[in-house]
Amino acid sequence: MAGEILAASASALVEAGDWEGAIRTYDQAMQAYNDSHAPVPAELLCQSASIILSTSTDAEGRERGARRADQCFRGSLPGYPPREDVRRAVARLRFEGLDVALFDRAEPAEQFFTGDVTRPTIDALAIDIQVPDTEDMTLAPLRTALATDEAHRAIAECFVQDWEVRHERSAHASVVVNFATHLRDMGTYDVYEPALTVAPTTVAQDGFEPCVAGALEAAITFPRGARTVAWRTTVDIDAHVQ
Repeated sequence: MAGEILAASASALVEAGDWEGAIRTYDQAMQAYNDSHAPVPAELLCQSASIILSTSTDAEGRERGARRADQCFRGSLPGYPPREDVRRAVARLRFEGLDVALFDRAEPAEQFFTGDVTRPTIDALAIDIQVPDTEDMTLAPLRTALATDEAHRAIAECFVQDWEVRHERSAHASVVVNFATHLRDMGTYDVYEPALTVAPTTVAQDGFEPCVAGALEAAITFPRGARTVAWRTTVDIDAHVQ
């Protein structure tokens, strides 16, 4: 009963955003099950592994998350939903030197991150795009365009290129987006052709921000309009390794 109560408390802490408190309480819940000589539920193992892996920012934390993930895998079957969340979280860490073969050993490994660090893959990145709030629908097409897979892939590829140079786990860019439609006389009717430019706010020629500006200008498109439109806005983009 104590383990169940503590596990429920840990879940509530996760929902409240108290990651450290949740991890401590998950550990207490596991200890309560062990003290009662009862098996730790797979749900508890996998949920705690998921929160550790998603919030760890250093090598020690990632190692701890991998050990808990190993317990999750050993205590559950493939297809179990909480296990799948952990599997995806572990997959995003493989470029950090994680030896995934160690999860197949008969006995738990003492250390999981035994290989060399390699470049991050696109699926290991989290991307946050901030478009200014506006009461009208002027920027709605921009938000739609930036939410596409093509736009996110373009940003991710710029992050990977930047990582090759700086080896930093996060990158920020502020880009200026200019949009206008231009009247084109088609004889019997008129169309308004969209024209989009994306420019960096930095004077640097290389790096994450200039790369993002060029990549987004090529990746995002707008449909033809039915009237003259012109606007200018700044978009903030953050990318980091999860």
